[in-house]
Amino acid sequence: MTNPRYDPPIESEWPPGFGGRIADWPDRTSEMIDDRNIRIETFERDGHFIVRADLPGVDPDRDVTVTVLDHTILLNAHRQEDHAHGAGATSDFYHGPMSRVVGLPHGAGGPAETQYIDGILEIRIPIAAESTDSPMLERPGIDTAA
Repeated sequence: MTNPRYDPPIESEWPPGFGGRIADWPDRTSEMIDDRNIRIETFERDGHFIVRADLPGVDPDRDVTVTVLDHTILLNAHRQEDHAHGAGATSDFYHGPMSRVVGLPHGAGGPAETQYIDGILEIRIPIAAESTDSPMLERPGIDTAA
């Protein structure tokens, strides 16, 4: 059975060992794909972490918020129902709130740049060049020696 929506618990409900960071929560996207989740692709290019979100039919100035907080991107959108088609019209499009939480890779941070073209919202966040004496980031329960 899939979880129809994943709302991270408030900080007081987080289990011990996660250090109060949303980015430490496991990626559960495979369990929660439905119309309320924003479909995305992520990649790194030219020193930036890039998130491309599939958001056709939204007004990016009115219906979309992007928040970068604690090594995490919080993406919220709301698709408004279009009543211009008149009575008797049907639609399989989801109308209502949608959200997605995306963890940032190590070194990503700083001001986010966004652009919305042809129903795709692109978020670009700079990735700092890593120094060779920088310690490896380790999280409990994750084997980094591969």
